[in-house]
Amino acid sequence: MNDKASFPPDLRQFVADEKWVFAKTYASTWPHEYIVRDRVDEGLFLKLVEHIRANGYLGSFYKMKITYYDEDGLVYWTMGAPVEETTIINRCRKEQTYEYRLAHNDLPTHQIDITFDFRSDTPPGKDPDKYSATLRRYHRLLWSKPLPNGVVFELDDTVPRPYLYHRSEMGEYWLASDAVIPSFTRDRRCAHIMEEIPPEELDEFNTMGYTIGGMMVFPGNRIGRKMTINGARGFHPRIKDRFDLTVECIRRHYRKEDSPLSDTLARYADFFALFGDFRGYVEFFLLQDVVTEDFSAVKFFTPFDDFIPWPLPQTTEAYRAYKQHALDFIGARNRRILASTG
Repeated sequence: MNDKASFPPDLRQFVADEKWVFAKTYASTWPHEYIVRDRVDEGLFLKLVEHIRANGYLGSFYKMKITYYDEDGLVYWTMGAPVEETTIINRCRKEQTYEYRLAHNDLPTHQIDITFDFRSDTPPGKDPDKYSATLRRYHRLLWSKPLPNGVVFELDDTVPRPYLYHRSEMGEYWLASDAVIPSFTRDRRCAHIMEEIPPEELDEFNTMGYTIGGMMVFPGNRIGRKMTINGARGFHPRIKDRFDLTVECIRRHYRKEDSPLSDTLARYADFFALFGDFRGYVEFFLLQDVVTEDFSAVKFFTPFDDFIPWPLPQTTEAYRAYKQHALDFIGARNRRILASTG
């Protein structure tokens, strides 16, 4: 229940007259609607935010604490950013809130199976990044969510040609999927290593690599006929598809430091700006398990020396160490993804 006042007349009229947008991405899990600051009267928007903060009550959404405000059977909330930085106000019916559904044993079931191998619903000989319907659905469910600034990064999988598409006042983005943990089993330069490792061990690595913890999305549109991030990180001789090395390049991008992918990442600077800083990017894509607790450094899968060493493991021992670090990351991220979906 609210601590203090009901809506004054101007706010009551404001919430009644505005066209609230239904968050279709969450239709089957957490139905709600929202308004965007840039599309409504800014003065009344900010007054509504302040009213929610001053007269609401502290509630929960899983482990997150949020200030909620009840009025006429509807519950209003924001994501907690400072008032001047808040860009979204949400609302839903009382019976659609977390605490009501928790009390009535009506929480949504997990929609993400962290053990699902995306090769299993991909036509033979095709790339799961393009042809797995389950992977595409998982990406849309996971990454259609509020950005650090509170604006929902809603992704559309119905637009022809783009894998996932977003268009709003923030810009237009075309995203593509990428399996980011290479096993190098088909790389001829690692053939001598693969001969010494049991096939079932390699199969386990590949299977884990094709679960959701081993998948990412990057901008998929080419700019100036140059390589995308997916292509550049695969072909660059100092990266060779290594995700830990890619994350280090992204960390340096936010710090305006050079890396083997500097030029490529700079072409997509507007995409990375959506997340504010490196920590925002890591938290959005649930990558905390490949960085240190203070977000200041990357946890590399092999010893790192400023991109100088050849990125592929050179010995069986080095490969097994790389594989174990990669598997640890995938497993931890899978658990983090599962927790994020309720």
